[in-house]
Amino acid sequence: MSEVKSMSEAKRPSMFLSGRAQKACQSCQTAKVRCNAALGTPCHNCTRKGIQCIVKRRNQASRFMSTSPPISQSTPGVAQRPSPRISSPSSSTGPTSDRTMHHSLRAFNEEDFWQAFTNLGASTLRTLCDIGPLQSLPGFLDPLPPHMSRNSIESLRMNGVFDLPSERLKHALLETFFESVLPSMPILEWQDFLRSIHDESGSQGTVSLLLYSAVMFSATTFVHVDHLLEAGYNSRKEAHEAFFQRTKMLYKSNYESDPITIIQTLLLMTLRLDTADGHDSRHWVKAAITVSRSIGLFHELFLTPNVGYSPKLWKRIAWACYMVDSIIALRLRCRTAIDQAEFSHLPLAEQDFEVSDISPSLDTPTDFPGGCTLVRNVQAQLDLAKICISTARLCICIHSILDLQGKQSMCAVPSPMSPTGTTGIDMTTPTTLDNYTRQICSLVQTDLADWANTLPPPCQAQPQFPSLGPHSPTTNNTDKDDLTVVLHRNILHMIFYTTIAVFHQSQPFLSSQSCVQLAASQISRITSELYQLNLQHRLPVIGVTAILVALIIHVSDMKKASSSSSQQHEAILNFRLCLDVMGSLRDLYCEANTATRWALSVIRNLAFNTDCLVEVPGPDECRFRERSSSSSSDSVGRESIGVSLLSDMDELGMSDSQFDLFSAMLE
Repeated sequence: MSEVKSMSEAKRPSMFLSGRAQKACQSCQTAKVRCNAALGTPCHNCTRKGIQCIVKRRNQASRFMSTSPPISQSTPGVAQRPSPRISSPSSSTGPTSDRTMHHSLRAFNEEDFWQAFTNLGASTLRTLCDIGPLQSLPGFLDPLPPHMSRNSIESLRMNGVFDLPSERLKHALLETFFESVLPSMPILEWQDFLRSIHDESGSQGTVSLLLYSAVMFSATTFVHVDHLLEAGYNSRKEAHEAFFQRTKMLYKSNYESDPITIIQTLLLMTLRLDTADGHDSRHWVKAAITVSRSIGLFHELFLTPNVGYSPKLWKRIAWACYMVDSIIALRLRCRTAIDQAEFSHLPLAEQDFEVSDISPSLDTPTDFPGGCTLVRNVQAQLDLAKICISTARLCICIHSILDLQGKQSMCAVPSPMSPTGTTGIDMTTPTTLDNYTRQICSLVQTDLADWANTLPPPCQAQPQFPSLGPHSPTTNNTDKDDLTVVLHRNILHMIFYTTIAVFHQSQPFLSSQSCVQLAASQISRITSELYQLNLQHRLPVIGVTAILVALIIHVSDMKKASSSSSQQHEAILNFRLCLDVMGSLRDLYCEANTATRWALSVIRNLAFNTDCLVEVPGPDECRFRERSSSSSSDSVGRESIGVSLLSDMDELGMSDSQFDLFSAMLE
């Protein structure tokens, strides 16, 4: 927060440099930003947001200058919200309440955050009574809080925040959420959640509109694109961004005061694909961690008095923060935001999860038209709970590795083997480590080995296809719930082998080279299996990172191996496999698009400078090459330069310009 404030303070004087605009549209007046509607409509702000630009005549606007009556419970769509379970500054009165209302006004346009007027009196705020009746929200959603101003509500309405998905799209998104998001982020009491939205009257409880919007948004990443096209969106990215912006606007409008709901929402917002505004997944998880610290979430519930939450849900959300933080840090090759010393929860256990058959009152054909059987499959739920527990254990190891490497990076020296000639780690010779660091590395290696050797059966690697050939089985003879378990189990092992590659990049042991090669080979095997099962489109962004790590190692193999050797041939096959799957994810993740372009430039350069014949695909070509997974055992013990390129790509989520620069350096 201090960084944000320091940046914003530098921008704040700019609001006094220009005079007041002669004419402003309704949206710009709401956000209190400068409008150029005097030059013609639509103005630049409405054009950028893609919303209707409405300019009221001066005699029409003057009637709003009088003080409006307060919002009452009789106003349609607005009612007195129940008291939050944890006190929040937004629920207080007096000057603090005024500041909260001003915050809701200036939060819609984040780029102009500090250009908002902060000295306005409460009498200038417009209430809902000025615009007439607002369509009431469904009964299963919490009503709008009474402290929200008329301007805030109108701005939310104009931007489609209150436009809920159709029944068909809602069911598809819910099914996708339960199968692709909730198993790795168990932050809901799913039975209560389903019971509330099933009974639209609200008699079975209500759900926060903010949380409901975040759930819908998180599923747009993995839902079948046909459902989004049918709903009127032109692409997945368009639908994904539309759902995200609605959730973000609602979050910024100070609609929600319950901290647990805010944390749940922020964790789901880490699944955002586009980071054009500079707010990547790490930004949102840090926001979730900040709120978590304010309520003592990282400690046992009995240490936080006067809190009316379920102890199991409290613990699961805390561990979800820990896991999301660790996996994002692994992707970006940086230290975690949560300090191990501040996290005092016991490890997750099976009894902490909500594993049960769906309530009989919800077991109707209209609940999930697509056929979400996972909510009725107790065994699959139990397997997914064990996978989540294993992921949490692995994240403890990831935390230790990134903390260790963060300390080592302070002492890093320029490596002559680094392609960029900048700070990097030479993978041809083991890095010299002091005795203490070597002891820590040994402990981390022991922890990783113990993790792999103590996995419960549902979490152990179970290759589906001993040999991937023309007659390999397909998804037709595999149960849908089993596919969900296979997906999350393979994601777990992708994270594990990515951790192995990152840990052994500095070669703390003589066996590090072979460990790196094994990691790349296993990631390729898992990628092949997911492709055969047509599950690659359900990979989270950490899967893109894992495939990119394997691509980098395979490039090193191709550069090191002699021409026409079996080692180079296998490296080429593995490279083509990972590149094809990465290409199929280009429409989903911008990281996959950038990584594909980088990989193509590298392989073209490699084919041009060597005698080997490497078939180079076009930028839009994606052809799957069948391969045998038995070749993974041949990778152990190879001599290779390892992953020296990893040291030059410490942030795997780098921008397009960084990738272009890196490719140019290789040439």
